[in-house]
Amino acid sequence: MNQHAAQDRAAEYKAARRAVAREHHPDIGGDPARYMAELADVDRRFAVLPSAPVNAASTPTAFRASSIPSPLRTLPKRIARIRKRVTRRNYFEL
Repeated sequence: MNQHAAQDRAAEYKAARRAVAREHHPDIGGDPARYMAELADVDRRFAVLPSAPVNAASTPTAFRASSIPSPLRTLPKRIARIRKRVTRRNYFEL
């Protein structure tokens, strides 16, 4: 396989993974299990071994589920910012 053919195959692989992501990614309402299955299918089609990824886009994707809703997870940082603004003192007042 020459260099151009390898680059073309890598581009096809990347395009196939992106197409799966556009269709099934959980951030746009897709099912995480189906997304992972589709990515595994693309990896099998292009003969990519999970232990030897072609590039960063081919690394296994992991989803971390949190039982805490997003607004509550960011609440401590928002409170700290508000406190910082409120507790500022103007030292030039006498």
